Amino acid sequence: GVSPFVINIFRNNVTLAPTADAANTALFGNILGRTGIPFGNVILPIPAFQQQKSYQVNIDHLPNEKNQFRYRYSRTRFLAEQAGNGGLAFNNNSVFDTDLFSLNYIRTFNSNIINDLRISYLRTIADTPLKDQSLSNFPNLTIESLNLEIGPQGNLPQSGYDNNYQIYDSLTWVTGSHTFKFGADFRRYIGGGKFLPRERGDYSYTTFDLLLQDFAPDNVNIRGVGNGSFVGNNHRFFTFAQDDWKIRPNFTVNLGVRYEYQGLYRDAKSQITAANANVPGVFEFGIPTVDKNNFAPRIGFAWSPNWDNAVGRFLFGNQGESSIRGNFARSYFANFSNLVSNSVPPTLQGELQFTGSATNFLQSGGALNLPYVPNLTPAFLRANAGSYIVDQVVPYADAITFSYQRQLGANNGIEIRYLRTMGREMPVQVQLNARQVPNAAYVIPTFLTAPTATQLTSL
Repeated sequence: GVSPFVINIFRNNVTLAPTADAANTALFGNILGRTGIPFGNVILPIPAFQQQKSYQVNIDHLPNEKNQFRYRYSRTRFLAEQAGNGGLAFNNNSVFDTDLFSLNYIRTFNSNIINDLRISYLRTIADTPLKDQSLSNFPNLTIESLNLEIGPQGNLPQSGYDNNYQIYDSLTWVTGSHTFKFGADFRRYIGGGKFLPRERGDYSYTTFDLLLQDFAPDNVNIRGVGNGSFVGNNHRFFTFAQDDWKIRPNFTVNLGVRYEYQGLYRDAKSQITAANANVPGVFEFGIPTVDKNNFAPRIGFAWSPNWDNAVGRFLFGNQGESSIRGNFARSYFANFSNLVSNSVPPTLQGELQFTGSATNFLQSGGALNLPYVPNLTPAFLRANAGSYIVDQVVPYADAITFSYQRQLGANNGIEIRYLRTMGREMPVQVQLNARQVPNAAYVIPTFLTAPTATQLTSL
């Protein structure tokens, strides 16, 4: 018969139709051999609540002409409501909080040497708690015959945190026709997140009858088990040197180079736990190496033409009224942690399918929630390794720019600029064991008359 436990789920958590609808009753109302069970339309309001509070404190301290202290603190609290499935009880909050503190100390040693020291700390917290905490472990239910979903958003629970520490120092030295600048930047990241797919259980029933009797789902019965946390601690180091060389009063050259090092995210090393799946010389699950050759050159010039002839004055005007600039720069980008957190080996987490009691399924807790004991046989690991963490390659972009600026009278000016940016070593998802698809399979035929069943089947 009908399970009182399931009935209470609908009574307490699911938004029911206020009135019956004849068409829906005729379509869905045959339940457990009885006809005429009333069904109706339900309209769920989509939450539109959003709140953000931001604060900022600035303090500037100038004890004398050679020392400057600047303090900054900002705080943001963001809260929004997101919709669940089947009822307002499954809605969740979206929380994103940030705190940022920075200190900037500028020391002027003399008219030629200035030092700039910066220290900062940034903390962010992201979370998606359910408004009704008693439903935090409620599974996701799908009834195929009704096209009905019940439960929180499928990617919950999910949370993350970031702690960023930074120390930056640069020295500017002016001597003769040169302006040198040297600096270093050290950043320490301590953060991570928690997300275990289908941690609460994902159950799909072909008919409403199965759910009402609290039988085990016949279509999908999956529960995620294992470790859903990811720790992405790493450190990054940068150093640079540059020279603005004023070769002539109207011509300056900029030369510089920057070196960047990005450490490996901590849990990327966990890939070695799947080493039993190695095929030596072909495919090896090991600790990824880091990219250590990230030099970024920069070269540019600024020229103010002063041709003292008719053509020169037509193109560039009088001295100081126009300039031509050119620049080449290479910039590296941080590899985002999702490249690693979405590629954890099957030794850390997995999915249990079609477990639990055949009857009183939900009342008994649904699918089994057992401690995850990984299967370390090579065959299992190879069959269940859905992704692979490759050796680290830091993406970068090369940019080339040229510009022409011209003053036209006292109140007008014109600028023409060309910019070209070329991305290199960008991350791309590649399916390593994909079968080859013939070119003909990519062609969709055009039918000028209604196709036959045989023609459609052959597609």
